[in-house]
Amino acid sequence: MTKLHTPGFLNFFFSLKLKQKLLLSYILLILVPFVTFYWLFNMEISGIIMSNTNYSAERSFDQTFDFLSNKLNHIIRVADVIYNEQSISEILKKNINDYPVSDQIEDMMFLTKYLKSFEDKEDIEKVRLYVPSGLVYSTENVNLFSFDEIIDTEWYNRMHDYTFTLAYIPSQLLQDENNDPEVLSIARFILNTVNYKEKLGVLRIDFNKKDFEQVIDNANTIEGGLTYLENSLGEIVAASDNELVLRYHIPHDIIASADDNDSGFEWVILNNEKIRFRAKLIHNTDWKMITVIPEKLVTDKIKNTMNQLLLMMLIISLIAYLLAFSIAHFMTKRIQTLKNQMHKVQQGVLEPLMNTGGNDEIGELILDYNYMISKIKLLMEEQYQSGQRLKAAELKVLQAQINPHFLYNTLELINRLSKKNKVCEIDEVIHSLTKFYRTNLSKGEDFITLREELEHVSAYVSIQNMRFRNKIKFEINVPDEFMDILVPKIILQPIVENSIIHGIMEKDEGTGIIRISGSIEGDNMILSVQDNGKGIPENIIEKINYGQILDSKSGYGIKNVVERIKLIYGDAYGLEYISKYNEGTTVRIKLPLNKTGNMPEKTEHFQNKSVVY
Repeated sequence: MTKLHTPGFLNFFFSLKLKQKLLLSYILLILVPFVTFYWLFNMEISGIIMSNTNYSAERSFDQTFDFLSNKLNHIIRVADVIYNEQSISEILKKNINDYPVSDQIEDMMFLTKYLKSFEDKEDIEKVRLYVPSGLVYSTENVNLFSFDEIIDTEWYNRMHDYTFTLAYIPSQLLQDENNDPEVLSIARFILNTVNYKEKLGVLRIDFNKKDFEQVIDNANTIEGGLTYLENSLGEIVAASDNELVLRYHIPHDIIASADDNDSGFEWVILNNEKIRFRAKLIHNTDWKMITVIPEKLVTDKIKNTMNQLLLMMLIISLIAYLLAFSIAHFMTKRIQTLKNQMHKVQQGVLEPLMNTGGNDEIGELILDYNYMISKIKLLMEEQYQSGQRLKAAELKVLQAQINPHFLYNTLELINRLSKKNKVCEIDEVIHSLTKFYRTNLSKGEDFITLREELEHVSAYVSIQNMRFRNKIKFEINVPDEFMDILVPKIILQPIVENSIIHGIMEKDEGTGIIRISGSIEGDNMILSVQDNGKGIPENIIEKINYGQILDSKSGYGIKNVVERIKLIYGDAYGLEYISKYNEGTTVRIKLPLNKTGNMPEKTEHFQNKSVVY
């Protein structure tokens, strides 16, 4: 017997052309497992589906049965409560000959209110009380009715078999009443507690039949199954399908024998058709719940499952067959793909290629291409960083342009105060100016804490109040949790300067308030600078927010703030202007919390610290 030498087989396999390798792999790795799996699955599927169907049917039956039992028991308890209400029997025992009309009206109001209190329209549609004719309220015809209306009805005559218990009335006995919606009912006599032979009235509780049909339909776990309720006389009370119940109505004697054991679903031959059924008596009633599952439905389900599996396997096999041929052609196209990618590089698209071809010559070309792309990206990143440094230098020049103008105005103020010999005021101005320029320098750092930024703008406002004779009221209302957050320096002072010069000083009285507040919105910190100055017209506000107006009136300061924030954090961040002309302006500074250094925990409420200058 010839032995199979593995190395020799491998040498033979690797010597084949690629297309031949793929075809051989397809036969061994796709078709053989599929055929084996289908054969084994076909042997096991019947038992699995039958077991799952039986488990689902048993569970759904029990759940639906419990729900129906609870629903009916609730209605029965309501009937018992009404039956045991002593005031009702006391009213019904009154002699009509010694029963003033006023008393009858009063009793009518009590009875209708009491009966209506049980009509929740969820479990109970209507509560009816039939009373002797001749009473004023016997013609109320909402909750109170006359005995004369039911004396000849079949359901009332059937009640005589249930003198001391509840009678369960199917809807077919109530068709003459034209109830909308169609109802099922339970009824019982209200007896004289002194003389039980005397029937004082009839209590009837109606409940929606459609609700019961919807509930029992939930017991059907397979399409085409049937669940219905049947009473002790073999009458159909409710069914999930009124057409199927004519076909699969199981004889009463079979139901009776099965219900005694309630051992689950049983097999029976009905009209030459094998079916499975289960029946169970609902406690405290003469209604039985019955579920029927024809065997044909289960076998059809097995056949459909196998047909779907076969179809799926055929589709997968066909796809695999096509792929076996397509991959061979696809692999020869890798060189063309590499060529197309090189053209994209010329257009500025630098994307590496996924090497799925192994270590062949094409794979080596792809590795060389990816190495070239990584080098180009590195050079571009270095160029970008150089541009960033150049841009930062330009912004520092812009920042430097702010200070000389302010310094000139402040020195002029000191000169004025010195001529008036106001030494204390000069000392205060110099102290504030020192604080102001200490922040400007900040040891060459581009970021400072929000506390330092607020001290900086406070120093600026203090100096301006010297110039404008304390016409500016300045308030800071920023949470303590914000104070140690790092922010770009000198982002508040240019905005406050605009609020003073172009807002408050533009008003006739030349006085006003500036408030700085802070809040969190999502993952962002919002710093708001609000004034009650002149405000900005609406058409100009829209242009400012779209970046269309940055003239000399806005100054270098605002431009500096906007450009620095966008350079550091991106175009999603910056300034937003909100203003009403002649009422004031609010400038919202939006900064990302996850990029500002030491972050506070985000909370919904902050204990704010309010500082007024």
